Amino acid sequence: MSYAEAQKQFKSWVKEKAKAKEISSGESPYNLLHPETFRPFQPTASCAHDRPESRYHNPLKHPLTNKDCPVPSKGWKWKKDTLLSMAKHKKKDIVKGDTFVIAGGLKYGLNESSIPRKVQYLDEKMFQFYPTVIRAYYGGDKDLPKGIKFSTPKPVGFMKEVLNSVKNKDALILDYFAGSGATAHAIEELNKEDGGNRSWIMIEEMASTFKNVLKPRLEAVINGGDFSICELKTTQYGLRRRGS
Repeated sequence: MSYAEAQKQFKSWVKEKAKAKEISSGESPYNLLHPETFRPFQPTASCAHDRPESRYHNPLKHPLTNKDCPVPSKGWKWKKDTLLSMAKHKKKDIVKGDTFVIAGGLKYGLNESSIPRKVQYLDEKMFQFYPTVIRAYYGGDKDLPKGIKFSTPKPVGFMKEVLNSVKNKDALILDYFAGSGATAHAIEELNKEDGGNRSWIMIEEMASTFKNVLKPRLEAVINGGDFSICELKTTQYGLRRRGS
């Protein structure tokens, strides 16, 4: 298979898997293939985000045309020595893709009209820190079944985002301060969506919250109210869902 055909098929595959949520938003940007090694990569931004007065602003030469490429508006995000080290290459190591050129550790356009960007390979970023900011676009009230009220329910969508960071679909999740039961609600939805067999333990110390919010909510969202799959310990005001 030619590189051009492999690149076309790979982009289509990544798009399909991302739409089906079979690969994460952190993986889907890696939709380009190195023209020789076929390693998936993505080009990352070169622009500094702060202190432009202290940044390096000299242009890099395009590896094919030898003309100056544009410099990021606030300067390069790397120190001079780091940038020049990434840009260093031998002529024989220049490789050309369908819409780009790779030389050293940088991706260029086919000519000098675009800003060079860093080449980041997927196999070098398989383990990453979880993001410190997760956006939730709605309150948790809309997730509560009709007739159930709680002052501070967490959005189920937010909880699913957090829980998705654990790739084990057979995980046992403990929520020691269960509150309205958003964690268990999110786990039940995830299991339905991806065929997982996650189980959970919900613990709530407030008897009124357990009886009036947590238990009725989970009765409404678990298998149409079938609580036979759960173990109930009223003395602890907790619920446990057994794995099926």
